[in-house]
Amino acid sequence: ATITYDGVLDGDTLGAPAFDYGGYKKGPDVGTYTVTVKEPANGNYDIKTTSANFTVTPYGLDIEWSDDTPFTYNKTAQKPIATIKNPITGLAAPAVTVTTYSETGVAADAINAGSYTAKASVTDGNYSIASGETKTFTIKKKSVTIIVGKSVTYGDTATFSENDLTITGLIGNDTLGGNPTFKSEYTAGSPGAGEGYAINVKFLGNALNPKYFLFSLVITGNLSVKKKAFTIKVKKCSVKLGSDPDF
Repeated sequence: ATITYDGVLDGDTLGAPAFDYGGYKKGPDVGTYTVTVKEPANGNYDIKTTSANFTVTPYGLDIEWSDDTPFTYNKTAQKPIATIKNPITGLAAPAVTVTTYSETGVAADAINAGSYTAKASVTDGNYSIASGETKTFTIKKKSVTIIVGKSVTYGDTATFSENDLTITGLIGNDTLGGNPTFKSEYTAGSPGAGEGYAINVKFLGNALNPKYFLFSLVITGNLSVKKKAFTIKVKKCSVKLGSDPDF
């Protein structure tokens, strides 16, 4: 509080005044309070005091964000952590709520791969956010690995499907998509049981699940040709003693 004196002769002092803040102490709610000056002791003056109002404004919080971004898609909501850098000593810090927003500014859980904004807020009216209210962050696509492999019996036709792909990295019941197409030089008449033929699988980038990432849209694997099994049967016959068998 600031005090002005009116009527005091030059050179005189009235002593240190005392203040009555009407019961206000650090910590009560924001609002308007009354402060009154108690009369200092001085026998040379008939002292009259007045009171004045003072306003308690919200305390400005400085927000600090965790440095754990970017995140990688994991099928759950993710967001950085907001902490208060400048809490008031002796008072319990207010709870900070973090809300995430999509690139279009719509409040939404940050689950899928993409860019988001995290915004910190407090519901306690005694506080406001002074700095660090928002933080932009990203969720990266999760990488997957694919192994292509199949075997076919010599002389048979090789047919391919997504069942011939071993995909590592998908979460839960997620699918990769990509409309894969298969190509191999092997045909039913290709020679060489025990030989291997290349299988090329091509994915369409714009058809892939946008939550996942492939290092290459063309995957090469191996088609192995197995030997074809067959059976030789010998017909039962009878031979006269001393004669050679006739087959």
